[in-house]
Amino acid sequence: MTTKKKNKIEELIEKLCPEGVEFRKMGDVVIKNNFTQVGAGVLEQLKREAGNIKLLPSSKNYDWWTTEDVAGSYICEGEVITLGRARYANIKYHKGKFVSSNNHIITSKNTDKLMNKFLFHFIAHHVNEFYVTTSTYPKFDSNIFDNFKIPIPPMEVQEEIVKVLDTFTELEQELEQELEQRKKQYEYYRDKLLSFEGEEVEWKELGEVCLHTENINWNTISADDQIHYIDLSSVDRNLHRITETSIITRDEHPSRAQKVIKEGDIIFGTTRPTLMRFCIIPSEYDQQVCSTGFCVLRPDSGLVLKNYIFHILGTKNFYSYVERNQQGTSYPSISDNLIKAFKVPIPYKNGKPDLEKQKQIVSILDKFDALVNGISEGLPKEIKLRRKQYEYYRGKLLDFKEKE
Repeated sequence: MTTKKKNKIEELIEKLCPEGVEFRKMGDVVIKNNFTQVGAGVLEQLKREAGNIKLLPSSKNYDWWTTEDVAGSYICEGEVITLGRARYANIKYHKGKFVSSNNHIITSKNTDKLMNKFLFHFIAHHVNEFYVTTSTYPKFDSNIFDNFKIPIPPMEVQEEIVKVLDTFTELEQELEQELEQRKKQYEYYRDKLLSFEGEEVEWKELGEVCLHTENINWNTISADDQIHYIDLSSVDRNLHRITETSIITRDEHPSRAQKVIKEGDIIFGTTRPTLMRFCIIPSEYDQQVCSTGFCVLRPDSGLVLKNYIFHILGTKNFYSYVERNQQGTSYPSISDNLIKAFKVPIPYKNGKPDLEKQKQIVSILDKFDALVNGISEGLPKEIKLRRKQYEYYRGKLLDFKEKE
């Protein structure tokens, strides 16, 4: 009868800690929030095309960088793990110089006993347990975190586990970098296709090709009606989809919940920290309400297709226009009127808007967009599979017996 050969980690555990390992409260072994931070608006203004200072927003893991000259006195340095203060964790690990915004910043008290990378993988495995549900959105609970117990295996075991798990995360990062290159390809062809170089088009303001929209009249709403509220964090900046909403009523609603949206509308976030969050409203949010921080565009179907406008809002030309026309300092924003003043190319044929030409362009860009961003297609699917693999082995490797 053959016996299964032990892997290196199993051998180390059998040799160094066969009776189990010590468990300690997180509050006893980590340092929390020992670095200065900046506001979300300031962090985004620091962003540059290149640089050696990592920018760590509380939102998703954007590959944001800046230079030492731009970051100045905001620069921090260390080996850190960051967790968003509210909404979602968006956990990140970084070693080196950085600027952080609205995060809990965590690091090991003694790296001779607890590796920061081991700490990162452990926190990532349990991250959802550190957040509590509130009436608005999940919030990090310091008391739960500080009292949560972490296993402290011998350093040789920690090092081997980190080596294995880093292999998975590095592969995922390589795939994400490839995905980023695909996105740049898509953006290049989208911008080229929508420039209409050498073609005859009419340039019209968005306000000319979109219909009038309205604000909600709360006096006409029943007290029992529950309405989906789309705020500035509801729209995913990368996927351009609504990922979360809150439920509001006539008697309990934010002052910014004012704009009525309909199926097929396009909403665009006009405030700097949420800039370039835009999406087409799907049927399940028809006749619901969004924040005044969105500009609502309702394409006139006789002149322009909603998907055609959607792709135009993603172009560099539109982004540059928004950048030039922002006003304010702390939280720069652009007015709805200025958004609607942006001129878009409308292909014409025989004196009428050529909707077939728009359909052809939309078809090409939709396919490219699906390949790059689709959940079940191409690289995103591969990344999703690799993440599941990583999470499976992470759970196995971090499951220790507590020493009595």
